[in-house]
Order: sequence, then C-alpha cells, then structure tokens
Amino acid sequence: MTTKNRAYLRLLLEGRVPEGSIADAGTRITDAPPAPVSAHPFAADPSRAAMLAFAFFLLAPLPWLIAYFLPPLNHDSAALLHYAQRWLAGERLYVDLIDVNPPLVFVLDLFPAVIARLTPISAPIALTLCVLAWIGFGFVLCWRLLRVVPGSVSGIHRYLLPPLLLFLMIVYPGSDFTQREHLMIVATLPYLLLAQARLERRETVPGLLFATTVFAGVAFALKPHFLLIPMMVEALVAANLGWRRAARDPVPWTLAAILVVYAIFIVFVTPSYLTVVVPLAMESYLGLGDRGFWGVLLDSQLTPSALLLVPLAVASLYMRRPLARIVAAAAIAATVIALAQGKGWPYHVLPAESFVLLLAAVLLSELLDSQVAAVHERRSLSLMVFLVALMLGVYYVSALTRPTFWRQARFTDSPAGQLLQRFGKPASEGAVLILSPGIYPHFPLINYARTKMATRFMSMWPIQGAYPKCLPDGRMFRNPSEMSFAESYAYNAVAEDFNRNRPKLVIVDKEPGIIMCGGKEFDYLAYFRRNPLFEANWQRYRLLTEYDRYWVYIRR
Repeated sequence: MTTKNRAYLRLLLEGRVPEGSIADAGTRITDAPPAPVSAHPFAADPSRAAMLAFAFFLLAPLPWLIAYFLPPLNHDSAALLHYAQRWLAGERLYVDLIDVNPPLVFVLDLFPAVIARLTPISAPIALTLCVLAWIGFGFVLCWRLLRVVPGSVSGIHRYLLPPLLLFLMIVYPGSDFTQREHLMIVATLPYLLLAQARLERRETVPGLLFATTVFAGVAFALKPHFLLIPMMVEALVAANLGWRRAARDPVPWTLAAILVVYAIFIVFVTPSYLTVVVPLAMESYLGLGDRGFWGVLLDSQLTPSALLLVPLAVASLYMRRPLARIVAAAAIAATVIALAQGKGWPYHVLPAESFVLLLAAVLLSELLDSQVAAVHERRSLSLMVFLVALMLGVYYVSALTRPTFWRQARFTDSPAGQLLQRFGKPASEGAVLILSPGIYPHFPLINYARTKMATRFMSMWPIQGAYPKCLPDGRMFRNPSEMSFAESYAYNAVAEDFNRNRPKLVIVDKEPGIIMCGGKEFDYLAYFRRNPLFEANWQRYRLLTEYDRYWVYIRR
C-alpha cells in the first residue's frame, strides 16, 4: 500500500472523510480490507498517550462522587424530597403540600422516597443514588450515540467528549448537584448528540433514538422555562433539513406527546396546581427576588458566560460540523431562560454556564481538526492530546473554585449543621414549624433530623410576597378582611396546620425578608398570633433558647 493510500485509509477509519471521497480522488486501495465499524468511538487511534489521558479524565470525577454522598444535600432538592416523602405517606399534593413547582419533580422524587421507606437507606442518600443512576443512563446514551454514528464527530471529539460530558454531569454542578437544572443538563447532552446525527442524516437505532428523546422530554418538562431549549434546537434542525423532512421526524412529535400526557396528568391528577398554586404564585411568588433583565445580565453569575457566548456563537456559524451550532442554540436558550427567571440564582445560571463550556470545547476540537495535519503523525497527535488535556484541566481547576468539598468538610460548622447539632434530637421527636422566608438552613435540617415540616409551605413566601412595601397608614399588618387571596390563604393555612400537627419545636426567623417599616422588623410570630386558632395552640409553647437569628420555642 502506498503512503497516500495509507493516509486515506487512516482518515476513513477516523470518520473524517466519506467512503465515496476515496474513489472520487482517483485513489484505489487494493490491499486493504473494508473499514470495520469501530468497537467504540476511540479505537480509531489507539495512541497510548491519548488513551491514558482519556482514562484519567474518565476517573477524575470520583472525588466529587464521594463528596456528594456527604451532607449537606442541596436545600432546594432536600425540600422537594421532603414533600415527595409526605406525598407518599398520604398527604395530598397541592392541598396539604403547597409549592410552585409543577408535579413532575415530585413524581421523580418518589423513587428515592420509596427507597428510603423500604430500606435502611436515608432519603438524602437515596436521592444521590437515584441521581447517579440518572447520570449513568445519560452517559450511556451519549456513549452509544458516539459509537453508533462514529462519523458524526471528529477524532478529537471522540477523545474530548466523554470525559467532558462526565465533567458537566458530575463535577461542574457542585452545590447544585440534584437540582432540576442539573437533571435537565444531563438529559440534554445526549439529545444534542442525537440532533447532530439527525442533521447529518445518519440512521440511528430506533430504540436509542426513542430512549434519548423520552429522557430529554421528561427533563424538559420539569420546568416550563426548559422548553425553550428543544424549541430552538428543533427549529435549527428543521431549518437545515427542510420543514417537510422535519415533519416526518419522530423526535419533535415524541417530545410533543410527552408534554400532552404531562398536561393531562396535571389536569386530572393534580388539578389543585392550576386552581390553587398558580394563583398563589402569580400573586406572591413571581416578584420575589426579581432583579430584572439587566440586573441578571450585567450583575450576576451569568455575566461572564453571557459575554463569552457572543463570540463563541458567531464562531460556531463557520464550523464545518453542525455540533457547534446545535450547542450554541442550546446555550443561547439557556441564557434566555436565566434572564427570563429574573433572579440570577446560581442554579438558574448553571445550564447557560455548562453549555457555554461545552461550546468552547467543541470549537477547540473543530479548530484542531482544521489546523493540525490531516494525518495524525506522532507529533501532531501529541499536540492534540496536550491541548485536549489542557482544556479539561482548566475546566477542573474552575470546578475547584466551587465550594463542593469546602461545604462537606465544614458542614458541622454551617448554619444547617449547627441547627442539626443543637436541635436535631427534639426536632426528631415531632413535627417542626419554621416561620422563615427562606428554605436554607431549615432544609436539609428537616431531612437529616428525619422529622416533618408542620406546615404545607416550605417557607413563608406568600406572606413575604404580600408585603413588598410598607402599608400607607403605618400599620405593620393588614386586617384579615383586607387580605388578598394569597395572604388570606397562607394566614389561615398556617394556623390550621399548626393546630393539626402540634409541632414539637417552633423556630422563628428574626430576619423576615420583608422591609422594615416604622423602624420595626416584621414579626412572623406576632403576625400569626392574631389568628385565634393559632393563638389557642400557642399557649402550650415556651421559649427554649435564642440562637443566632432564631427564636426557638418548645412544646410543653
């Protein structure tokens, strides 16, 4: 075989040229067998250095995996898990348990709730195990997509993508591990690879296509905002393939079917979400912590990613393969989602950050493919391995700036750890009523103490939302007859729950999350003691201690 023939065969094995191009170039390979289908997408170039780097970065997430089993569990995830456990125990979702999230996240949290109920495994550990299973399923889908359609990615992509996907699935979420945004990112990554295969009109095994689509569809349904990502990606696919061909594509129809089934579930299984929770949220929740479009864009954790996205998205338009444009569409959608929510909270920003990191890596791969010699000589391959390892190393260094290990190492000194040490035992002896505008550190205190929140609300957000400013007549509280629907509902519901659950402890936050009026702080205890039902039960409580920002009362 001539040197030229060997070069073309090497390119063919790497999936960098179509088979027809060899004949078109006038080159005949006479003594080479047909190119085999690679056993895995990295067998094309078994360089020892490349494989060692690849193996190292596949194992690199292990310290994070271990850390996630240690407390603290993410506070939002802990609160959702607690509600799923109460739902499993017989309480009614959106009647006895009020939260603004649609029901799908509670359905998913039933899995760790069942594990915790049937086994000695605690609910936080069970949730971490279930999320790792979710990650494992997502990574297997990515691996199979790279294996089934090896020509849809470059040789460098095949070295870079698997460890990078594990990084985005496990390492980069940090303290937002188990959040709904985290689950969505994991399911979106194989969906993006499937979108590339569809754009390149490559056949995909029907079972793999269906599993990837359903997995992504469930994740996109977790929050209404997430739907912007498949909308933009599917619009990109349709614009490139043509609308007639796109209309015959099963992927968008499967996604639509999942949403229709979910809508039917909400209407017939949890109708109170529409009749009770949505009005409450519209009146009292949406404006809480709102920083506005420009506040989030220019002065939040989103700002660096949003600025970096502009040149990266422009560069993606000039790439030969479509993966960069697909990832850019997802990154733009994720950025818009963060801006639309208007709060700039870290987990709102996580998808935008993750997809921008992925986009940078994909662009680097494309650049290396176009600039380095077509045939992977030892020197050029070493350069590629070095640059890929450098990028992954930079990503891991950026992950170390997140407080993952610090939070675990100092949990006992954290507010949640201190509350657990001081009040965990009495809290475990009965329900706990917490009057506070926030969720942390009360969650995960409730989870680790294995107790129950004595109210249907995770926090006092309906009351907080009812007092965005001081009353014009100088009063601190409205009379019951003057209250709006949301305030009246919460005012009476807390008293009813207090009467029904008879909590062992009552913890009152001194920081109400409501502006000071007339030189006085809003007092949640004084507010609810105006309710006769609440006051009648309050006579059985005495002050146990004043700790940090809390008054702690115990039932006699």
